[in-house]
Amino acid sequence: MIRLGHPIHRFATISSTMDELDRLARAGAPEGAAVVAEQQEQGRGRAGRIWQTAPGTAFLCSVLLRPELGTRQISSLSLVAGVAIAEAIEDVSDLSCRLKWPNDVLINGKKVCGILAQSRSIGAHVDFINLGFGVNVNSGLAELPDSATSIAIEAGRQFDLAGFERLAFARLSQRYAEWREAGGRPSLDSWLRRALFLGESVEIQQEQGVITGQLIGVDAGGALRLETERGEISVAIGELTRGPRASVAASQEK
Repeated sequence: MIRLGHPIHRFATISSTMDELDRLARAGAPEGAAVVAEQQEQGRGRAGRIWQTAPGTAFLCSVLLRPELGTRQISSLSLVAGVAIAEAIEDVSDLSCRLKWPNDVLINGKKVCGILAQSRSIGAHVDFINLGFGVNVNSGLAELPDSATSIAIEAGRQFDLAGFERLAFARLSQRYAEWREAGGRPSLDSWLRRALFLGESVEIQQEQGVITGQLIGVDAGGALRLETERGEISVAIGELTRGPRASVAASQEK
């Protein structure tokens, strides 16, 4: 099994762990290499958002993957990484995590971790994947927006950041090995057990408009499966939110 987090390049402050890892990857760094920082000045999130935390309170990391897979086989990676981080959080605490498609880990409805996977390809094959994530471990209420939380806030105690790092790398290594062995098509049951909005009405915001339907699962590649008025469809790109909910009066009429 490939050991992720070896070697580790550590920084007190860095513009972005993903930018530094991209540089290392293009220079020939081995699979499993990671960049870890105490603070990021320009941490990147999904859809161009900025990820900021107070120094020394979060696990901020990017890890280098070099799977021998085609570009069409890697779409489920963010879901698998989410499962690994959720397992690490649950291992160190009594908390339960939920997973919001495609790349967020939540505790009690608030975001505790974001994941971003960016790949470089050569033709139809993957050259490398830059897997970045930020986990709010010991962040305080004053340091976070209302929509976010930390493991410490939810558990009511502080955690050993180095210990969480080791556990997270172990979980990521295990899940990545399974994902790679399955050719990018592993069982996603562990993700579904934690899936936010499963069985509910949801909306997917895309550039061309909004898709509404009932979230019934994910396909082998990690795309959402929705039951719509026109039948079942798969959605691979978009922003997921809870959809319209039936009113009490409408439910009573039925």
